[in-house]
Amino acid sequence: MDGLFFLIFISLIISAFVDNVPYLLAMIPVVQQVADNTDFSLSLLMFALFIGTCLGGNITPVGASANIVAVSFLEKNGYSVTFSTYTYYGLLFTGMAIIPATITLWVLWS
Repeated sequence: MDGLFFLIFISLIISAFVDNVPYLLAMIPVVQQVADNTDFSLSLLMFALFIGTCLGGNITPVGASANIVAVSFLEKNGYSVTFSTYTYYGLLFTGMAIIPATITLWVLWS
């Protein structure tokens, strides 16, 4: 299960700074290769990848295209959103989401 948690964590961190769609597309063949060479099921690894990637994209304003659009919309309407302020709240809410998501995945596949 350590490999599973590592996949979630590394996906969470990388997709915070790299748009989550290209990261996900690049990682799918890697995850398929890992599933072929280990005892992990492909479904389990894919869910771990999806959880980390989707939630990680919420951490920073550049993690997902929708974040860039949202920040632009806010600034256009007179609200100032700094990278650090967005990241603070992104970490806070992502932390609240990643813990139950990881626990749920672990409980369902343990």
